[in-house]
Amino acid sequence: MIELQRVSKNYDHLEQPVTALREIDLQVGRGEFVAIMGPSGSGKSTLLNLLSALDKPTSGRIVLAGADIGAMTDDAVTTFRREKIGLIFQFFNLLPTMTAVENVLLPVLLARRATEADRQKAVRLLEQVGLGHRLTHKPSAMSGGEMQRVAVARAFMTEPPILLADEPTGNLDSNSGTEVLRLLRRQAEEHGTTVVMVTHDANAARVGSRLIVIRDGRIQSDAPVATSAPSAQPAGQPPEQSSYAAPTA
Repeated sequence: MIELQRVSKNYDHLEQPVTALREIDLQVGRGEFVAIMGPSGSGKSTLLNLLSALDKPTSGRIVLAGADIGAMTDDAVTTFRREKIGLIFQFFNLLPTMTAVENVLLPVLLARRATEADRQKAVRLLEQVGLGHRLTHKPSAMSGGEMQRVAVARAFMTEPPILLADEPTGNLDSNSGTEVLRLLRRQAEEHGTTVVMVTHDANAARVGSRLIVIRDGRIQSDAPVATSAPSAQPAGQPPEQSSYAAPTA
């Protein structure tokens, strides 16, 4: 479902170039739930931007759901991202003037006019994440955990084969975070969705089936969670802020 071949990403700065990723090779299969950890500046956010087709590698090849992203036009990549990739953000990224149902419908509204069948599907998704009583509420009337569950339902709306989550529990209490992780794991196990989650939380990472640790732009370790659960965030250090960019279309 996801394949990276010798992928590197360099950024040009005034003083000297910065290499964020160094010849990454990575394969993730259908239905895998992969957690990615690493210290600040390790390349986690850069990797997620590349996997979401929001950025392009300096070198190497990225294949997502059978599509060679480097061979596609910008318009084709935008359409591919909207239809094939679900995105969940640390800060929810809900539109404040829209209700829960309207926010879930957003991926459809960006592509075309929503139908009654689309609306019914959005309602079902909200019911599945426990928000059937919040259909007409706007984000300002919801808790952080509720807003994140709306974001999860929105990511499920187009039934994407790939779901990318950037610190999805970073702003939630432990109970809300556990519920969001349960939803992501169920999506992988029951629907075969490939889930890739960047997190600073070792406990959250253990919910996945596989843990990848990145340091200095390279994959330091890659192993099943049951046999490897290193903590990439030193004890007592506050969570780092994400630099992951939200799509505009």
